[in-house]
Amino acid sequence: MNRSVALWTSSLNPRNCRNSLTPSRVRREVLAEKLDSQWRELRRHVTIERDPEKLLRLAAELDKRRL
Repeated sequence: MNRSVALWTSSLNPRNCRNSLTPSRVRREVLAEKLDSQWRELRRHVTIERDPEKLLRLAAELDKRRL
């Protein structure tokens, strides 16, 4: 096997599995779609709290969980 054929075949079989063969534009579009679906899922379960007392209680509970 000559050298040019060996280089060409090795480029078809990347040894590093982290080297993606997908164009960056496609990866960005897939990531955007995934983020969009996660956002829609979150919005289905979210409510806007208007009661200031309950909001303070929830904020305090959140602070306790962070510690």
